[in-house]
Amino acid sequence: MDRRLRLRTEADYRRIRARGRSWGNRSLTLLVLPNGTARNRYGIIVSKRVGNAVTRNRVKRRLRELLRRFDHDGRIAPGYDLALICRPALAEATFAELTGTVRGLLDRAALLREPTPPLDAPAASTTTLSQDEPQ
Repeated sequence: MDRRLRLRTEADYRRIRARGRSWGNRSLTLLVLPNGTARNRYGIIVSKRVGNAVTRNRVKRRLRELLRRFDHDGRIAPGYDLALICRPALAEATFAELTGTVRGLLDRAALLREPTPPLDAPAASTTTLSQDEPQ
């Protein structure tokens, strides 16, 4: 993930915890705070309770990739600082389960948007043929 898209200082995390809103489930907690810019910044918190260093790094890599995909596709509303706090249940989750978990939290936080089509993609046809019309 690009450096400008990351929360880097302890003060950033303190600010989100103190003034932000939170949503959670059994494997993740999402903290959100508007940042007043045109882009989002992301932070991931994985404690030692989640597992050993290999497990924690795998969880962080998966979450970074998932957030990168959502951000690149324009699926997350811009202008927020988001921090994800991982719980131990996340260590056994598959990538598909992780995707569903993050999507659900973003939806509950009202940050999830419809994906924007790439600029070079052909537009979908809005006309449909009925069964009576010849093809």
